[in-house]
Amino acid sequence: MDSFETYQVAPEQPTSLANRQSIPLPACHLDPELVVNSFTVPRPFDVDRLRSALARTLQLFPLHCGVVARDGDSWSIKLVNEPVHLTVGSTDEPGPFADSWDGKLHAGDALASMHLAKTWSAIYQNKAPPDPPTFSKFLLPEPQMQTISSYGFERERLSYLSVDVDPGFYDSRKRQMDDEALRLDIDLPGTFVDQLWALVKESPEMNRSIVGRADAFSGYLIAALQDCFEAPVETLYQLVSLRGRTAVYNGKDVSFPYSTQGNAFILWPTPVTTPRSEQTPGTFAQNLYRGRSELSNKNRLGRAIMLADYLWARAEFKSPNRRSAGLNDADFGFPLQSGHIDWDATEKFIQVWKANPLEQDDGSWIRDPRGLHVLLRLKPEHAFGFLERLRLDMDRLSLDQRYPSSPAAIARRIRESVSHDARQGGMEKTKSLL
Repeated sequence: MDSFETYQVAPEQPTSLANRQSIPLPACHLDPELVVNSFTVPRPFDVDRLRSALARTLQLFPLHCGVVARDGDSWSIKLVNEPVHLTVGSTDEPGPFADSWDGKLHAGDALASMHLAKTWSAIYQNKAPPDPPTFSKFLLPEPQMQTISSYGFERERLSYLSVDVDPGFYDSRKRQMDDEALRLDIDLPGTFVDQLWALVKESPEMNRSIVGRADAFSGYLIAALQDCFEAPVETLYQLVSLRGRTAVYNGKDVSFPYSTQGNAFILWPTPVTTPRSEQTPGTFAQNLYRGRSELSNKNRLGRAIMLADYLWARAEFKSPNRRSAGLNDADFGFPLQSGHIDWDATEKFIQVWKANPLEQDDGSWIRDPRGLHVLLRLKPEHAFGFLERLRLDMDRLSLDQRYPSSPAAIARRIRESVSHDARQGGMEKTKSLL
């Protein structure tokens, strides 16, 4: 049964823009399509507190309460404090916890979805919001490059941008993944992640090197996957954030503050040079750290950004939203909620975020503050091997796996359903169980 009600919510006054009445808007950012963002959370929920928190959030993000106006030969967002529509309701059949990702209907930098959502959720919980947003668009000018022959190192790393792209390939790839791959949503306790981190730090190949918790855990996941694939992965790709970094672009320093709108990043590959027989979680952790370190120099980072823009501008297949990605991670203090890009056309792409809360024997929900949630898509034969590796490692560390999203529980459900699906000629039941 569905029940929804729509409210009009205006920002509290005065807004963060003080006496400014408009913000310039480049014509290239005009999009006639409306974007609807939704968050699914369990009840109980205080609607009045939610509305009040949104009004205070809009005080910091007043652009969402403006109108697009013609300003001479250009466009601008005129700040008229127009209320936004907030629809709140309940449903017995909530939709999937994912944004649409088709290059158009997703939250890009104009909405600053991630920063707004985190601010809203913090205010709802009476917590201090993140850093105030900035309203700089960071529309970088065309890179001034006389020749790319001197960009040898960057060209080698960004060679994937030089390949002609067939849009039909992505469509067929997505259909193939829908038909053949399983989506795995795994929750791992913080004690497991911490013990893996300790083991990686103590491994001989680290040689007293400093390794972060995230790199150690990522290295473990990559090592577990390598053991499952017939052909090993030879290159690791990371989304390296530009937030908080400075790059030399067209001879000038360009700084990307942590609070900037949108999601500025560069997809940076790092070749795996360790022989397969010597690959360990520690060697992969070092690979990841070394790859990011290549962009720690502002000149190198600027060259990489300029070359990426240059190659994108000449790519066979171009997306108007190529520099933005929709990432939502709203946290209103309730269990079983999530928001993320579902890259369902991509195998071997791993997403990791804070673990979901788990239901206890008394019916309450508790979130492991150091636990992690892992999402990836694998073919069944690879999924079995990956889950078995995680299950055995958790058993060795004497960790409980009786919760529904544990590696052991997921593997058991797959085994119980795969034979039935084979008889039925499909995988729909298996997917629904995951």
